[in-house]
Amino acid sequence: MSKKQSLAKSGKNNPMYGKRAATWKGGRKIHEGYYLVWQPDHPLAQKNGYIFEHRLVMMISLGRLLKRGEVVHHKNEIKTDNRIENLELLPVGIHIRNHKLGVPKTLDHRRKMSKGMKGLHRGKEFKKGHIPWNRGIHV
Repeated sequence: MSKKQSLAKSGKNNPMYGKRAATWKGGRKIHEGYYLVWQPDHPLAQKNGYIFEHRLVMMISLGRLLKRGEVVHHKNEIKTDNRIENLELLPVGIHIRNHKLGVPKTLDHRRKMSKGMKGLHRGKEFKKGHIPWNRGIHV
């Protein structure tokens, strides 16, 4: 393989990268229930050029980048509901504590969560009887 060919196949030099790719769907996709958006030039973008939409929405609202240890939390726990009024910025420790406390949810809240999750692609780890947070353990 020549040097020119090897350069053409790496990252942004790849003719099938980003908007030029045959599988391009507008730069928005779902990963583990969260929306990712194509922002390859954003300083906090992942290596593949995507950034979590809820984090981007919060940064735009704040007018700054997120700091290390800051977490964007979905108040209604619907991962695709990225309206700014549904997002709150929390320190990572508070965020973990709140989730571990298991705040009791009303029937109405559970219905809203269920409705918000319908139609999402959940991937192989959500097979019937599989516990996704304990990979490899089946019930």
